[in-house]
Amino acid sequence: MKRLVETTRYFVKCYLHSKRFYILLLTPLVVLSAISIVDAVYGVHNSVNDYLSSTVAIFTGLLYPILFALFAGDLVAEEFEKSKAYFVYVLPLQRKLVYFSKALAAILIAFTVVSLYNIVAVVFALTYYKSVVSSLALSYVLQLLYAGAWLFLSAAIGSISRNSRNAIIIAALFNFFILNTLGSVIAKTGIQPWSILNYMYYPIYTILSNSSISSVTFASSIGEVTIQVPPIEYLVLVSSAYILVCLTICYLLYTRREVR
Repeated sequence: MKRLVETTRYFVKCYLHSKRFYILLLTPLVVLSAISIVDAVYGVHNSVNDYLSSTVAIFTGLLYPILFALFAGDLVAEEFEKSKAYFVYVLPLQRKLVYFSKALAAILIAFTVVSLYNIVAVVFALTYYKSVVSSLALSYVLQLLYAGAWLFLSAAIGSISRNSRNAIIIAALFNFFILNTLGSVIAKTGIQPWSILNYMYYPIYTILSNSSISSVTFASSIGEVTIQVPPIEYLVLVSSAYILVCLTICYLLYTRREVR
């Protein structure tokens, strides 16, 4: 356990000194600040529910797929780029220890960013609307779970490549385009695409908007699509399944892939 803590602390420091951490940290905060300023000046949202639900929808629905692909797309791949993982054989560290330490460090950073985003949203809500909604606590927990799913999905898809840059590109394309297109195709057949992670943020949106929205219609690459809003239980089950499956895939690739 002591070795795990020490190794995790090392990877946390590595992440904190990387450019991608600042992109992951600043992008949602800049977007949130811009929305908040516009709202304060022009009164775009009618209530604190509208403000929180719309900003969370942008954060989870639009930014998660791209930001976590950039942040964790090469979580596995970079260890095999230029035979970097060779040093695991030299140092008294097991591969599984390095993997779990790196995964734990990544999820700690991701949860920190999600927490900071919610803190800023609450500060603005209290400043401008003089109130917050009680459902924000449940929304926050679901955001953390949803973030973990995107984080490890990005790592699993990116692990196809041994090159860091290619891994990030593959993960971003898969998260933002392939999954969306696949979900739209499934919805066109009349089947609800609730197994597609891109559509699982809607329960978070409905919780904060305090509305009883049962379906959503949006434009996709293959035309207009209508889907039913999945219940919270599906968000929990699907996100948890993504985390477990993708963690396992990454673990197997990391511990068994040959070092070239």
